[in-house]
Amino acid sequence: MSATGTGTGDGTTTVTDYLGEGFSGRVKIDGMGKEFERLFLVSGVTGDPDTILYNAATAFGLPDYGDVHPSISGTYVREITAEPMRGSNTKALVRIIYRPSSGGTPDPDPDSNDPMIELSGVTSDIMTDIDVDGTPISVDYTLTEAPSPPEYPYTDTRLVPVPIVSPNATLSVSRIESAFPLAKIRTYRGTTNHTNWCVDPDAPARTWLCRNISASSRDGGASYLVRYDFEYRNSPPTYNWDELVLWSNGGNPPADLVEGVGRKTVQVYPQANFNLLNLCTSGTGTGTGA
Repeated sequence: MSATGTGTGDGTTTVTDYLGEGFSGRVKIDGMGKEFERLFLVSGVTGDPDTILYNAATAFGLPDYGDVHPSISGTYVREITAEPMRGSNTKALVRIIYRPSSGGTPDPDPDSNDPMIELSGVTSDIMTDIDVDGTPISVDYTLTEAPSPPEYPYTDTRLVPVPIVSPNATLSVSRIESAFPLAKIRTYRGTTNHTNWCVDPDAPARTWLCRNISASSRDGGASYLVRYDFEYRNSPPTYNWDELVLWSNGGNPPADLVEGVGRKTVQVYPQANFNLLNLCTSGTGTGTGA
């Protein structure tokens, strides 16, 4: 199997898939996972000694970084290595390494400025004292005797917090950056959004929480794969990442508690301008980060 076309060199290159010609590649399975190798012979490569191998590795007809394996789903091009062929100045052996990616999606292309975006969801257990219509949850109990009632019979109305499951959306954005994001980690992790965040302009303030910013480098710090993790909360009782505080009396609201007192909403996460992260490039959000 071969493909002929104009490569990145000055002439025309011919790419021959060694697997298609009956040669074997390599499969590696160990504690780190699975790895698949394909071999290609690139002929007709031109260029000076400093660029000929690069021209071979990027020749027309070869898989690109991030391409999926043609027959093994869930594995993507992770390495492209070009080696000179002994006795020839115009041929090179190109090794293409495929590996699975966590979550079944490829890492961002290091030559692309576009981020990789993942949307998912999680659930968390929270307490609320209002129902789906925003009405306080309360129970009435009529007492015939009490330590010092104003009159008999006496009706005791108590607000009752109940546990609910909060279904929250999660957003992860990964991209290649040139610097380790330590300053961003200190500034943004554990903060919530202002209004008009370009990723989700309609989201109210304090509904997106930056849970984590992480980074890894495979080239000794020349570049970093940076991942930004956010979680969205817009469910009762606060409809954001604020917390509800209830006045309690032995685990219960006081007997004379009336609506509007004995409870308050507390902001527990500081806010930050997420637009300064510049996450709104093509494919992310509807605006442009400032």
